[in-house]
Amino acid sequence: MRSFSFFFSRLFFAMIVVMSVGFAPSAKAQDEAFSFFQTINDVPVMPGLLELDEDAVIFDKAEGRIAKGSAVGKYVEIEDIHRFYAQTLPQLGWQQKNPGYYVRDDEYLKMSLKKNQSFNFVHFSVGPY
Repeated sequence: MRSFSFFFSRLFFAMIVVMSVGFAPSAKAQDEAFSFFQTINDVPVMPGLLELDEDAVIFDKAEGRIAKGSAVGKYVEIEDIHRFYAQTLPQLGWQQKNPGYYVRDDEYLKMSLKKNQSFNFVHFSVGPY
């Protein structure tokens, strides 16, 4: 079980992330600055979301990679996140099997979304299929 100090440190980090998003460039500038997750470098970070570096995990194994990445946004709705990835991931070769579950070659990509107060979080995990 994680301690309260861990919870509050994550909450503090999320607040700093949101404050920095509030001072981010305009939506047009964010669209031009398209980026990908550091650990899942073939999955884009949706404009309006900010990657959470502390949640990044990657392991390379003989069976394939295991990677996790997360992002947070305050002004992006859950439905918009679903729509963005449902449109974008197939263009990158990911085939949707179920909502939030994609496969490509010998890997799966699982996406989960969570709303926490006024923040929306998206979590990705990749592993051998």
